[in-house]
Amino acid sequence: MQDKLQAIEDRYDELTGLIGDPELIGRQEEWIKLTKEHAGLEEVVTAFREYKEVLRQLKENEELLVECEEDPDMEE
Repeated sequence: MQDKLQAIEDRYDELTGLIGDPELIGRQEEWIKLTKEHAGLEEVVTAFREYKEVLRQLKENEELLVECEEDPDMEE
């Protein structure tokens, strides 16, 4: 599941670069197609990025908890 979400995020990032390309902007039909795809992925990518941030924070908190358990002064 996470691999699929990562692939979606990668595609979103790729589209972000493409739709900003002045050469592509000149090809309106293709540009419109890509901006629609980009917009369609935005909600999923935003949620996935928030999920990854929560996992990162959880890992940091777990590491801090281990440090606190090993150091009596920090445990207080």
